[in-house]
Amino acid sequence: PLRSPSAVRARGVTRMSEEPAEGGEGRALVIQNKGGGHGELGYHLCLALADKYGLKVTMVHDGGPEAKTGKQPWDSYKNLEAAGVEIVWADLSAGMPSLPGAYEFVFDNWSKDAELAAPYVAAAKSWEVSNYVFVSSAGMYAGKGELKETDEVKETGQRAVETLLADEGLPWTSFRPQYIYGP
Repeated sequence: PLRSPSAVRARGVTRMSEEPAEGGEGRALVIQNKGGGHGELGYHLCLALADKYGLKVTMVHDGGPEAKTGKQPWDSYKNLEAAGVEIVWADLSAGMPSLPGAYEFVFDNWSKDAELAAPYVAAAKSWEVSNYVFVSSAGMYAGKGELKETDEVKETGQRAVETLLADEGLPWTSFRPQYIYGP
C-alpha cells in the first residue's frame, strides 16, 4: 500500500509512489462541478485521496450546498468532512476563490474550456504541482463505437484545456471517461 503521496516522473507521467515528493506538501485540490456523474467521481476521489493516500484535501465545489440537500452524493459529504476534507462552496464561473496555501496535486473535475481553467492552471503553475489531473470526456473523440486512446479527437473546449496544460509546461494527465454514473 502507498504510505505517502509523491510525484515520480517516468516518460512525462506523474504518479503516486511510496517516496515523498521533494518539497511536496501532501495537499490536493479537487475542483468539483455541480453534479451528475462528475459529482460521484469527485466525492469518491476526495474520500480516497484523504483516507487511502493521507493527503490534505480541499474540494472547491461549484455552487452552494442548499440545492444539494436530499441528494447523493451530497448527503454523504459528512463522510468527507469526517475524513478531514475541507469543502469550499463558490461560484466557480466568477473566478477562482481564495484558497489557503499551495497544493501538490490538482484534480480538475469542472473546467469545460481553457478560459474557465486558466486561473487554476496559472495557480497550479505557481505552486509547481506534481500533477494536474483533468477530467475530460470521451465525447471529444471523433469516432463512434469502441474507442482507443490513440483515436482522433475533435477540437472541443476540453481539448483546449489539454492544450493549455501542455502549453504551460505543467505535468498533467487527462482522464476521458465515456460514462460516469452513481454507486
